[in-house]
Amino acid sequence: MPARTEALAAGKALDRRPTLPSVAATGLWIALIMLVVLGIVSVALRWTFPADAAAQAEPLRNRVFAMLHLATGAMAERRSELARFDGRYQAHPIAVLAHIVPGGIFIALLPVQLSRPIRARFPVLHRWTGRLLVALAVVIGAAALFFGIGMPFAGPAEAILVTLIATWFFTALIRAYAAIRRGDVASHREWMLRAVAIVVGVSVVRVVGAATDLTLTPAGLSAANAFVVALWIGWPATIAVCEWWIRHTRPRPA
Repeated sequence: MPARTEALAAGKALDRRPTLPSVAATGLWIALIMLVVLGIVSVALRWTFPADAAAQAEPLRNRVFAMLHLATGAMAERRSELARFDGRYQAHPIAVLAHIVPGGIFIALLPVQLSRPIRARFPVLHRWTGRLLVALAVVIGAAALFFGIGMPFAGPAEAILVTLIATWFFTALIRAYAAIRRGDVASHREWMLRAVAIVVGVSVVRVVGAATDLTLTPAGLSAANAFVVALWIGWPATIAVCEWWIRHTRPRPA
C-alpha cells in the first residue's frame, strides 16, 4: 500500500480515537483559546513596545496590587530588574522580531491546526499549515535559545530549564516529522502535540508568573526569582497536561 494511502487510512483511524469526557474536552479547549489570546496579546505588547514592554505593563500591575492592598516591593530594585529584562530585547531587535513574529503566527494557527473537524474536512490545509508550523517552530526555538541561554534574565536556573525544554522541543519536532514521513499519523500527532505544548507553555508561564508576582513578591522575592519559579512550574505543568491529553485520546488497539 502506498505511503500516502497508509497515512490516509491511519488518519481515519485516528479520528475514531476515544474522546475525552465532554466537560474535560471543553475545558481544555477553553483554556487553550485563552492561552492563545494571551500569547497574541503578549506578542502585540512586545511588538508595540519592543524596548520596554515589561515596564509598560507596570502601571497595570501597580493598580492590581493597590486594589488587593498588597505591597509592591522595593520599587527601585524592581525598576532595575525590569530595565535589565527589557534591555535584552532593546539590544537585539532583529532577534526579537525573529522570536515574536513567528511565535504570534504559530500560536494564532494552533486552534485551526488542532481542530478535528477542520482536519477532517480540509486535510490539505492541515498538511500545509503543519509544514508552516514546523518551519516557524525552528525559528522560534532558535530565538528562544538566543535569549534564554545566551543572556538569561534569571541566570543559570533559567538557562538550565531552557536547555532542557529546547532539547525536548526539537526532539518532538524531529520525531513528528519522521513519523509523518513514514505514514505514522498517530505518532506524528502525539509528537506534534508535545512540541505545541512547549509553545503554549510560554503563556502558562505568564499566568503562573502573575500568580507568583501577586503572592511571592510582597514577601520579598525578586522579579528574577519569581520568573524562575514561574518557568519551573509553568512549563512542566503544561507538559504534564499534554501527556495526560495524549494518553486519554490515544487510539485503542483493534
